[in-house]
Amino acid sequence: MDYIDLKLYVSKLLKNWLIIVLCSIIGITSAYIYSEYFVTPIYSSQVKIGVFNSDWTNDVSVSDIETTLKLIENCVVVLEDDKMAESIVEVVKEETGKQYSAGQIKSALSYTQIGESQWLLVQAKTTDPELSALLCNALIAKAPELIVDSVANIQLKNLGEAKVSRTPISPNTTKNMILGFLVAFVGVCLVIFLFVFFDNTVGNEEILKERYDISILGVIPYTGLSSKPKKIRHKKSTT
Repeated sequence: MDYIDLKLYVSKLLKNWLIIVLCSIIGITSAYIYSEYFVTPIYSSQVKIGVFNSDWTNDVSVSDIETTLKLIENCVVVLEDDKMAESIVEVVKEETGKQYSAGQIKSALSYTQIGESQWLLVQAKTTDPELSALLCNALIAKAPELIVDSVANIQLKNLGEAKVSRTPISPNTTKNMILGFLVAFVGVCLVIFLFVFFDNTVGNEEILKERYDISILGVIPYTGLSSKPKKIRHKKSTT
């Protein structure tokens, strides 16, 4: 078939609606089971740190703001340094008795400037909600000392402590279920499309008229019976 009959395709979809529904349900169920039982949940905690220039007076100029924005970049460099991570490792070991590497701490923490403001959003993502909050709070406890020693003319402020959040940010079960439905639904519709596209049989005389522009004299129905006559065996009678 070098073209696709949309009417035929739609009729095939309607004819196989039960298969489509079952495959969609399987896709949704599989995504739910995978998200709830096979994916390790990730918990996040966050805290905000304000970076201010200690030389500021009541009259703040544009150049002062630009200087502070550069200070933020310098702060991030210090926060991402191994020395900061190692200091957090010590705090975590004292609080929990567990030993983590500096690399694990660095990979769990991220720093994002909030818009063009003087505030940094510090976020910790781990598989333990208490650990995520502890990392943020350990950082704001150690950051002032390390940053002030490394960056001149700077003051840090934080908006409270990080709180423990027991609602995982990953996986998103609802989103995965929607994706599972879409993959299953589109997949089964694609399979039906391929069957229709590569089907070389003729369903009715109207297709012959449209495809070959010929007249149909008659239609011979197919009954499913064999065209070969059956042989009748005669039993010889014995006297």
